[in-house]
Amino acid sequence: MQLPRRTAEQVDSARINMPGEKWADIEGYEGIYEVSSLGRVKHLQTTVLTISSRGDVIDTRKTEPYIVKQCDNAQHYKVVGLVKGHSVNSIAVHRLLAQAFLPKLPGQTE
Repeated sequence: MQLPRRTAEQVDSARINMPGEKWADIEGYEGIYEVSSLGRVKHLQTTVLTISSRGDVIDTRKTEPYIVKQCDNAQHYKVVGLVKGHSVNSIAVHRLLAQAFLPKLPGQTE
């Protein structure tokens, strides 16, 4: 299945930092995704390898950073699908913000 290529406009939106916006790594997805203090989630630049059936690397290409599209879940919270390996996890954006920017309370495990 071929995924649609992102337009230049979508790529450019990833490069725009809003005034006062701060970015932090998402726990468990360091180097792959970041969350901003304004609630945006960015997929960082990655290298994609095309591998033959024999295991040889045929081609490499770099993907451009982009802002991840947010959707509403059944409870009307904004969620994003974060991919790591071959699994996709749907995570609420407000939880990502809390993990990245709010201090942990004493005795808090999560």
